[in-house]
Amino acid sequence: SSDIASRTSMDDDIYIAGSDNEYYENKMDNIASNGVLSGLPFPWDSFNKDTRGLEPGHCIYVYGRQKSRKTWLVLFMALYYWSLGLKILIFTREMSKEELMWRLIALGTKSNISDIMKVNLTTKGREKVSKFLVGLKGSERLIISDNNDGFSGFKTTIEQVKPDMVFHD
Repeated sequence: SSDIASRTSMDDDIYIAGSDNEYYENKMDNIASNGVLSGLPFPWDSFNKDTRGLEPGHCIYVYGRQKSRKTWLVLFMALYYWSLGLKILIFTREMSKEELMWRLIALGTKSNISDIMKVNLTTKGREKVSKFLVGLKGSERLIISDNNDGFSGFKTTIEQVKPDMVFHD
């Protein structure tokens, strides 16, 4: 969090609104000429229609009751950005790395989680899983950490991994 704050904050802590008008004028020109997004696209068209995309420094919270499929949403987004070539770090507090991997396999192969968990797969399905896992391993761009040592632990892991995007479950 302190790294994000230092990268996105100004040199001083007082900001005169409009003092960097050229920045906003240029950004508006770039957005208009680049198809309305100034950041990475979201996996959903409706989000891209109503936002400028996911930009550096953004921090988005996914909140909901227990068992409301937040983890699935977070993993879906992580896989989406991984597929765009980004290095992704996922912190897990509620599930083991193995539990997350079963869900990632189901999402990454577009398979039913029950079929994955019970290995109710055809030969072609198993090949799909193998190909997906080899791709994950080969990319070295999707990292799961269960470091729960508070902000200092998160910061240490982020500095070690140097991800493009961080998800916390």
